Amino acid sequence: MRTLAGLVAMLFLALAAAGQDDKILTLEQAAKMVNKDVLIEFVVGSTGKSKAGDKVFLNSEADFKSDKNFTVMLTRPALDEMKKDKIDDPAAYFKGKKVQVYGTVKLFKDKPEIAVEKAGQVTELKAKN
Repeated sequence: MRTLAGLVAMLFLALAAAGQDDKILTLEQAAKMVNKDVLIEFVVGSTGKSKAGDKVFLNSEADFKSDKNFTVMLTRPALDEMKKDKIDDPAAYFKGKKVQVYGTVKLFKDKPEIAVEKAGQVTELKAKN
């Protein structure tokens, strides 16, 4: 099942990337593309959870309050899909890992973030041997 989810995620990202002229953007570039769909990569520097537990935050910086921080917010639908793929604690699972994320950049308290509605929008990038 996990392999199938991985294939679906790769297909989703491939289709998303195909529709973009500029491919993978730096976080600095993506932060300037409010209300646009982007593809980004970064190492998760810190994570957090909402008080209600219905959201998980993947931050590009160890200090999520940093002006350089870019947040990826995993919403309840994405978390439910991840749970089906045996990722019970996405905050712990993704911390310190390199991820690729596709989605629409929005501003929350003047800081960039992408709200992820589907698990396939986030892919863990494995280290190359």
